[in-house]
Amino acid sequence: MHPGRGRLDLPQALVLCDAAARRVIEQLVRNPRRRDFANTRLAGSALALLAEASASHGRAGLGTALALANPSRESVPESLVAGHLHLAGLPTPVYQHRIASRIGWLYPDLYWPEANLIGECDGAVKYARAEAYVDEKEREQVLRDLGYRIVRWLAKEIPTRSRLRRNAVKRNAEPWARSCAPRRETLCNNTANLYRLAGAWLASAAYRLDKEPVA
Repeated sequence: MHPGRGRLDLPQALVLCDAAARRVIEQLVRNPRRRDFANTRLAGSALALLAEASASHGRAGLGTALALANPSRESVPESLVAGHLHLAGLPTPVYQHRIASRIGWLYPDLYWPEANLIGECDGAVKYARAEAYVDEKEREQVLRDLGYRIVRWLAKEIPTRSRLRRNAVKRNAEPWARSCAPRRETLCNNTANLYRLAGAWLASAAYRLDKEPVA
């Protein structure tokens, strides 16, 4: 958030928009699975409902964030990273891409097929179980054995060291990402208005689903 201005920057706005899109899909589908959040038709329906609710409840400067919103992103760090990558001018990765392996299906946080590069966001929640760290190390080794390159960052690094993390992606993606140029940041309006709008989104989506359910 930008001090003294009560505004959210683009990465923060994506946290709100991604979460709202996921909530709408949870209303569209009973017990949704990862593939439902990645379903382009469901995602399109959810984002269309959010865009309609946004237009109905006044402008909140969310045009860019809504255009970039993706319900496939499963955590706050993923949404924040997506915003910083966009601002850095880096190509958009695939989120939760399904990869077959000897230990089953794997779903890395981010994947750039052009560079065969995987990005992973690490946080305390990811390693809540005692054995989670060992499992993650095995998972990483399996991906490396399959020929993927991997860039990792801690969730706590995203607000303070985002430039270093973006540079790590660019270094590992050379020469594919050499021509990437930073984009100008788009700010969103007053924070309180955004949270009120989020509530209006969900209420509007629920009303629309009652009247016009999406198949």
